[in-house]
Amino acid sequence: MTEARVWPLWQYNKAITACRQNGQWQEAFSTLNLIYLQRVLPDVISYNATISVCEAAAEWQQALIVISRLQTKMLLPNVVTIGALLGACQKAGQWQTSLVLLSEVDVNAVKANIITYNSTISACGQSAKDQRALALLTEAKTLAIETTIVTYNAVLSALEKAEEWQMALFLLRKIGKVSLEADVISYNAAISACEKAAEWQHALALMSELKDMTQPTVISYNAAISACEKCHQWPYAVLLLEAMEEERLEANVFLGLHHIDI
Repeated sequence: MTEARVWPLWQYNKAITACRQNGQWQEAFSTLNLIYLQRVLPDVISYNATISVCEAAAEWQQALIVISRLQTKMLLPNVVTIGALLGACQKAGQWQTSLVLLSEVDVNAVKANIITYNSTISACGQSAKDQRALALLTEAKTLAIETTIVTYNAVLSALEKAEEWQMALFLLRKIGKVSLEADVISYNAAISACEKAAEWQHALALMSELKDMTQPTVISYNAAISACEKCHQWPYAVLLLEAMEEERLEANVFLGLHHIDI
């Protein structure tokens, strides 16, 4: 009987990494198990690659299983391990698990960085946990971790989902004061926060600012139009629709045009 061919470890790791593109976490697990069967000792790269595949598939529970297996083999997780694990939790909206993992970073001898904080803030944002997101932003600054526009956008997203439009505007203004530059994602979050609160005037003011910086996106226009619609500001809504047509953007909001006097 012919024995199965045993590959060098780097080839197994490469095969696991290839599973990430389509989020094939079951295939990644099978390959990791095959390493054991072939009596080849997996390394941290093997586990990190498997967790990254779980991250791509938002399989946070499977990612936790992998890190548990890594630790039973007396291997130490590194910043890549924790980053991928937090990424999996973030994609699955598991903000509570993300907070626990972030609090245990030092226990695992891994120093927290802006990537770990961004992932955790994003996880909180997806569940509209704006106070948690703001607290993490403050914590990162206290630890002298250099924040980025991604950090602020993640917090703005949390504020938008929590309908905290005033705090969103405050944070948007603060971005420039910390030597960062707000981008279209920043403005979209702030405009959407205003839209949820039917603050159409603020939404239009932000649209004007955004146009001075760069071209607004479909998201920008749709949020501003929706804000105007909620307050029956039909003429402004129509002007925004016309601007979209000029820029060849397609709206996905419906206006009650029968309310407009033509």
